[in-house]
Amino acid sequence: MNFNNYTKYRIPFPFVDIYFIVWKPFARSKIHDHSKNGCHMFIIKGMLREELYNKKLALIDVRYRDTLDLTYINDDIGYHKIVNGAGYTYSLHIYHPKNHITKYYD
Repeated sequence: MNFNNYTKYRIPFPFVDIYFIVWKPFARSKIHDHSKNGCHMFIIKGMLREELYNKKLALIDVRYRDTLDLTYINDDIGYHKIVNGAGYTYSLHIYHPKNHITKYYD
């Protein structure tokens, strides 16, 4: 899956959805939700800015995620947008349960 600024590679696994994502310089996701049990995000190399939003889509926090950081988010914590800086970043995302249809908000 390619959104012109990042590319998601699905890694087959029976119980969860796993994606390896390559973030091009200045790539960004849209604000989005997560599967019922959330998402674990592992930064393999690089740095990402995570913008956290409440359910009314108001920005409530900004966090910086660096190489080897492991983070977790679910919809009770909030929605988020991921923003990359000037270099390439590589991350691994694990979603449970499988086959969640992501809702985008911007």
